[in-house]
Amino acid sequence: MNQFTVLLLAASSSPSPAPGTPDPDTVNAGWWGFLGLLFLCIAVFFLWKSMNSQLKRVSFDEVPVDPEPAGVEPSDMPRADAEAPGATSSDVAAVDEPTAER
Repeated sequence: MNQFTVLLLAASSSPSPAPGTPDPDTVNAGWWGFLGLLFLCIAVFFLWKSMNSQLKRVSFDEVPVDPEPAGVEPSDMPRADAEAPGATSSDVAAVDEPTAER
């Protein structure tokens, strides 16, 4: 390092804020921040009321789900472990019952 750099580093003990920068301890949101927050709260309230009125208009008739369609025998329905494309019958047999005799 040259002598000029050493003198500059020794002269500045710590960085100072730029001129015109407000003190961070005295800065607050003020009235504009309050009004913005108040506006957002009022908007959320009216959106909530609108959503509730829309949901009250929805007609929902719950229909029980049948485990099996009417008139269909369980043996006629496709099995969940039926052969997938590219699978062989030995793959399906191995998945079905590995210890059962066929």
